[in-house]
Amino acid sequence: SLLLFPCLIPASRCSPRRRTAAHTIQKTMSAAAEAPILTSSELNAISSVYSMCCNKATADYTEGKRQKVHPGKLATEREALESCTAHTYAGVRANCAEMMDSYQQCLLDNPRKWKVCNGLRDSLDTCAIQNKLGEIGKM
Repeated sequence: SLLLFPCLIPASRCSPRRRTAAHTIQKTMSAAAEAPILTSSELNAISSVYSMCCNKATADYTEGKRQKVHPGKLATEREALESCTAHTYAGVRANCAEMMDSYQQCLLDNPRKWKVCNGLRDSLDTCAIQNKLGEIGKM
């Protein structure tokens, strides 16, 4: 089983198992740090893009959670999902920033009437598809 805390004593006195666990935790945390941290309004705006562009990664991770797989054994699925969402977000910011910003602002301006923003969402989704973001680029 994976230890939750790295070895805090000098490496010469730390067991190989704990050194491996500490390295695994550090590697996972540094990989996660590269992913953008989104505000709730950004996440609301990009959620439809994520559902299209990271569909397989999301489904694989969700299936593992549904089957109650230990989080340590979902590292591959989690990393694939984090990578997909990070690359998709970067692609949206590079290619569809104006559409995302407009859609995000519409959602903020209409907190109880998101339906009025559907046209902007459709434009953002179309832009993501045209630019082959996320898993769409692998098809």
